[in-house]
Formats: sequence, C-alpha cells, structure tokens
Amino acid sequence: MCFLSATLLKVVSGGWFTLSVAVILCSVMMLWKWGTTRKIEFELSHKTKLGDIFDGKTLNGHGNRLEEDDGEIDELTRPQLRLLDTKFPVNRLPGIGLFYREAGMGVPLSFSHFVEHFPSLPEIVVFITIRPVAVPIVGEEDRLVVQKIGNYEGMYQAIARYGYMEAVDQGDQFISRLVNAISISDPTKTSIRNNEKEVITYVISQPSFISRENSPWWRNVFIAWYRFIATNSRQIHGTWHIPVDDLIDVGMKVPL
Repeated sequence: MCFLSATLLKVVSGGWFTLSVAVILCSVMMLWKWGTTRKIEFELSHKTKLGDIFDGKTLNGHGNRLEEDDGEIDELTRPQLRLLDTKFPVNRLPGIGLFYREAGMGVPLSFSHFVEHFPSLPEIVVFITIRPVAVPIVGEEDRLVVQKIGNYEGMYQAIARYGYMEAVDQGDQFISRLVNAISISDPTKTSIRNNEKEVITYVISQPSFISRENSPWWRNVFIAWYRFIATNSRQIHGTWHIPVDDLIDVGMKVPL
C-alpha cells in the first residue's frame, strides 16, 4: 500500500510506468500460481498405485503363473510383472530408472504413461521426490531416504532432501549414494554396488496443458498464457547435473 499510494501521486510525471511494470509482474506471478495449482490438483486426482497398473498374479520365467510353495524361487521362476489391463508381461532390463514425481506420494504419471506404451522397465525402479527443507544445509546422513515398495521386485521410493542454500545435484555422486541406500534397504540387491557399468535412466514428465471441454473463454485465455509461460521458462531439472544423454521426457496432456 505504501508503494501504491506513493506512486499514485506521481502517475502523470512517470509513475504510470512503475505501476504498469508492477501490474504485469503481479499478473504473471498470479497466473503462474493459478496454473501450477491446477496442475498439482490434476496430478493428485489422477494419482495411482502400482496395484492399479500391474496384475497381482506374477508369472515365472516361462510365462506361466507362479504358484506358491515352500521352496526357493530360482532364476527361471523369478517373478515377472504384467499389466493389469492388457495382461502383457513387463520385461525387466539391466539398469536403474529414476522416475521423478512432483505431487508427493504415489506413482508419478510419467511412470504410468511410460509402462503402458513400452511394457519394459529397468531392473531397478526408483520413484524419487526432491524435497526442499527449511534448513540451510542438509547433513549427508539425512540426505536420502529409500524404502522398498511392498513385494514388487526391484521397486523403491526415495526422498532426496536439500536445504535452501544447496543446489540439487543428481549426478554420479548422488547415484552412488542411492545405490548404497538401495542395497542397505534391500539386502537382495547388494550386487548392484559392484556394477560400475549400470545404465542410469532419468524419466521426467513433460506435460502439455490443454483446456477442459466446455471451458469458459476466460479460462482458455488463462491456460493459453500459462502454457506460453511454462514452455518458455527454465526447466526445473536443468541445473540438477543430469546427463542429457540419459534423460527421457515423457509427454502427456494435462487438462486444466
């Protein structure tokens, strides 16, 4: 109010320019907040679980249903995932896949789109959340939290914490910590520590914002401007030290 009242007294002598810049900047920030809120609401409303994607019945290495017994499962009867809708088996390939999620817990939309179009996954799948915390620097012992997801083979969820004075780094050093944390949380995966040639794939969603059906004209205008700002803004993962050759953008339509 101090800024506005002082500027209103000088509108004729040049205060109009200051007010115009303030209105433009305020409008851009409010539009960004509006669109981002709608995007997060869409992600939360379409949040799924692995049980909504994969069939609860597993297959063995020969494509037959795996029966429960008292014996150990050898390599030929290793549990294999299959999609719930199409019943297609999901192949597991060597490597580690990091699927980033923005709206908290749950399976990221990028994973759902990825596995529905390409029924194959890395041997190690990590759903990772980058979480800023209200401290300047996070200690390395508190940096990373990794948990195995139920009985799903090679699937984990991770939270990487960063303080407000730190830069997010998802490079080689972080991957080494992640591999170490996975082997601790899941003793069956201790072998990945010794594999220095592990293929790392970073999967990030690339949403395309569209209008809902029968949306009013003003909402279509807001979405068009929000789409323009989002397209021309810097990608949040651009400073995470992610190798470009290992990055996959999964496109999807997000109605606002």
